[in-house]
Amino acid sequence: MNKKTPRQKINELSILNGTEGFYGKHNQFSILIKSRLYTQATKIMNSLNQGFLWSNERLVHSTIYDNLLDSVSVKDIKLKFI
Repeated sequence: MNKKTPRQKINELSILNGTEGFYGKHNQFSILIKSRLYTQATKIMNSLNQGFLWSNERLVHSTIYDNLLDSVSVKDIKLKFI
């Protein structure tokens, strides 16, 4: 049995949501997954920042968030930036 990535789960939930709109049950689960990953990406970015400023914070955060959507481990994400 293959484990689904968060990106696949979000796509599946958006299909299940259909025409229920923003307040649909499936859309709310999708928003929950996205906000959890966004918060986790922020924490990872803060743990990587050891006294220096990022030259492009949005790019770094977006890269970390995309990696989390694809189920890349936190350890591998940190190794990319160290």
